[in-house]
Amino acid sequence: MRKFASLFCLCLTCLLLSACGDMTAAKSVATTKIEKFHQQYNAENYKAIYEAASDDFKKVSSEESFCELMSAVGRKLGQVVSTEEGGWNVRTFNFSTSVTIQQTTKFEQGDAVETFVYSVKDEVAILVGYNINSRELIVK
Repeated sequence: MRKFASLFCLCLTCLLLSACGDMTAAKSVATTKIEKFHQQYNAENYKAIYEAASDDFKKVSSEESFCELMSAVGRKLGQVVSTEEGGWNVRTFNFSTSVTIQQTTKFEQGDAVETFVYSVKDEVAILVGYNINSRELIVK
């Protein structure tokens, strides 16, 4: 019985460690997509950001309204100068992995907190949600 318990613990530990590796990989893929998001934003290629987003994202916002929002962000805040990760969360449920990453981002004309939500499958991240909070967006 003791051998069985040891073997069970070993198998459980291996399973948990492999799950952590998948979570770390999912976060890494999403982080790379955030870098690309910011590059496309700085190039004012908002349409490319929208086209690469998930169908769920597109159900919530039309291409026109998303591009208008990003254009307003560009006018009021300018280009991304730097960004720093503020926190992250990876969830896996029913073979679906969701990665939420919060970034503290410095723009040319102000600061913002951005929240990105990506769905990750087979090492491919697709934008599901984007939120930006900035005082400058409201008062400018």
